[in-house]
Amino acid sequence: SPQGIKKLMETRSMYVALDQEKIVGTVSLKENFISALFVDPSQFFSGIGKKLMSYAEQESKLLGHNECSLTSTLNAIDFYERIGYTQIEKIPDEKYGTTIKMHKML
Repeated sequence: SPQGIKKLMETRSMYVALDQEKIVGTVSLKENFISALFVDPSQFFSGIGKKLMSYAEQESKLLGHNECSLTSTLNAIDFYERIGYTQIEKIPDEKYGTTIKMHKML
């Protein structure tokens, strides 16, 4: 919801990818923790997710961090590994099932 997004923006930076004036992707960053990567399914395999991740990583580096971390759902692990993330540990999650903590040196 717009209210939920506004609340999240108070605690982290959020970046969006636009196609014309339509939001086709988002990602959030809090220090060196990346979350809420979303790409419109019609834009899968277009490079938007990779560009959003790269931007978030660059912003984290500007904040003085030399690594980023994230928590991945099982279906996104391959994507994150392709862009340089490695698995650290499995984490049980009541909402998402098993998730995987991952990190990448910048």
